[in-house]
Amino acid sequence: GLALVQTSDSLRSHLPARKAVGPGWQAIADRHADNPDAVALLARKIREGSVGDWGRVIMPRHSQVSEADARVMAQWVLAQRPASAPGPRPANP
Repeated sequence: GLALVQTSDSLRSHLPARKAVGPGWQAIADRHADNPDAVALLARKIREGSVGDWGRVIMPRHSQVSEADARVMAQWVLAQRPASAPGPRPANP
């Protein structure tokens, strides 16, 4: 997952623990921690983009990312919950 994130432009917009252009990885993971459909949701947002989920921030679409790669990236993002966060932590692919 990390290798795919590193080869995308995601590191220009997201930081681990704080907001950059978009929310930090940990905030995304925390927001979706209890959502059983989080991988599919985030994979869709990676490929199709989104706006309004985090204020006025626009996340551009990344249609060049395959569905399979988007799912791996989403799993990696969800695994970024801080160690002190309650609840189960997703596996880190």
